[in-house]
Amino acid sequence: MSYKHSNAIKVANIVNDGRIGGPQRRIVQIAHGLRVQGVETTMFFPYMGEDLPDYLKENKISYVNVDLSRPRVQKPILSILKYLSRFPFEVAKVFRALRKHSIDIVHVNGPFTLQPLVAARLAGLPTVWHLNDTTLSPAIYIILRRMFGWLASIRAYSSKRVILHYRDERSGKSTLLYPPVDLGRFRPSQASKDGVDLFQRKSDELVLITVGNVNPTKGYGFLVRALAELKDLDCKWRMVIVGAVLDTNNEYYENIVAEIEHHKLSDRVIFAGSRNDISEMLAHSDIFILSSVCEAGPMVLLEAMASGLPVVATDVGFVDEIIVDKENGLVVPVRNVEQLAYAIQSLLLDSHLRKKFADVVRIPLREKFSVESVSEVTMSVYTRIAKNAVR
Repeated sequence: MSYKHSNAIKVANIVNDGRIGGPQRRIVQIAHGLRVQGVETTMFFPYMGEDLPDYLKENKISYVNVDLSRPRVQKPILSILKYLSRFPFEVAKVFRALRKHSIDIVHVNGPFTLQPLVAARLAGLPTVWHLNDTTLSPAIYIILRRMFGWLASIRAYSSKRVILHYRDERSGKSTLLYPPVDLGRFRPSQASKDGVDLFQRKSDELVLITVGNVNPTKGYGFLVRALAELKDLDCKWRMVIVGAVLDTNNEYYENIVAEIEHHKLSDRVIFAGSRNDISEMLAHSDIFILSSVCEAGPMVLLEAMASGLPVVATDVGFVDEIIVDKENGLVVPVRNVEQLAYAIQSLLLDSHLRKKFADVVRIPLREKFSVESVSEVTMSVYTRIAKNAVR
């Protein structure tokens, strides 16, 4: 599927997951921002169903399905053997696809998306290697960087904390590429008060919301235990968890449901599943909670802040770059149930504190995290590596 203009700079943005998630949404937003600068983006990914292709068609983004294996947590030895055995064939497929679509620059996402790094080098194309998370052990990444890092023109990271996590702050070959937020789409709204209430809340009930696929990195177990400490609070509240339950995380989801039932929170905690109306759901909510134990640059935190929601966030990713504790939000240590519960309680019981944060929460986003600013930085990176490639 192609939407390219013949005279545009053509970028292949490559992921090894064919489902809709943070990296895929980031690519689409930046693609729109780059288009006005004469850059057309094609997303390369392995086919995993029609959701992502349909999403790209809606956004008029070109895409190419390519086989890209990756190591799995389940049966790791067998998974790695399969990954290695398919590696040369997948390199060849990516190489042919890059040539066929006349790609000028390659943007590779993820530590194990190594086939495109090799293919781009063979094709003589400038390449960005983008690290979007901190789930990988630094030791393993350092090995990968020493083996494959030289293939990339530059390594990009989603926050300062990711650079530090992977110990790449002194290499001179790294840069920051923050995720963006569409400040026009995500903005404060009175929809929950003036329009139809999306959650059909009870009188005086406050809606807490969090967004993210149901998996251990989101810290939902800690969130449920924190909420259990608030069930007898003299305040009506409801917790809405928005996010898909992937097949690989069914057991984790069942454990969370069991914990919700154990704490007698079934009438308070709701799983809303995967949704495509996140901006509307945030507009109808009162407080946003990020309970993750591991993140690089959580886009949904930016979207919640852009929507004017007071936030409680664990100290992960770029949280310390945009939230000053008690000034424009509340920051708590990772895995600390007691402090997470206290922070949520503080916002539930104090309407003045909620308003204080809501009034200033958008301010840190304008300079570094708008689609326009992130697109400009991305374009400068592309221009730099393209010039170096010519030399």
